[in-house]
Amino acid sequence: MEAMVALMMVSIALTAFLGMLAYSEIGESDDTITLETRFIEDLQIVDGEIVGETENQLDRFVEKNGLNGTRLTVKAAGTLSDASLVRTSGTTEGNNVGTFTGTFPIDSDDGRVFAASYEVVYWWD
Repeated sequence: MEAMVALMMVSIALTAFLGMLAYSEIGESDDTITLETRFIEDLQIVDGEIVGETENQLDRFVEKNGLNGTRLTVKAAGTLSDASLVRTSGTTEGNNVGTFTGTFPIDSDDGRVFAASYEVVYWWD
């Protein structure tokens, strides 16, 4: 009987320990990586192509957060415009990956406004 109680106490203690260990690892998310997306929302469609300053902003994002690299993909939604943009900075590989996604209105040089979506994928070790 005493051995059964001791085994139950050890089982409860190990379960509590493993539960706290799992909670502390899951509870810690890496929210330190941030991206100011204003430069993405300032893009425009000129002559059917998405244009704007992205290279310096992506380089700054990689340096500021200590990343291996990043890739920005922007696409105009719908069939009225097939404009798209893909830009990379650094190496597009690493042991960890994260993303930022969103939508925004993009102005065209012909006066129309399209909906566009963006995805920023970034890698780090």
